[in-house]
Amino acid sequence: MRAIRLNAENYGPRTTLGGGEVRDVMPWPDAVAYVMEGDTLEEHGRFGILYHLSEDCPRCGDDSPDRWKAHVDWLGSSLEEAFGDGVTVVE
Repeated sequence: MRAIRLNAENYGPRTTLGGGEVRDVMPWPDAVAYVMEGDTLEEHGRFGILYHLSEDCPRCGDDSPDRWKAHVDWLGSSLEEAFGDGVTVVE
């Protein structure tokens, strides 16, 4: 599995310290990246969205560090099926 960068329309906007706007924020809570199975676009598996979800640890007590688990929401085996028409991978 590897992270991929899609065209800007697939990200939410944020304002930079200089006052400019960039689109690089995942538009869903807890989502951290778009991902694909495989190493190349020619030989890929599925496309999806990677989430880091907090995990409760009742035995750990209040002094425990935050615990996270990774979850991938697999959306389909083609870019269009997973993310809609007009989507391209830029990285």
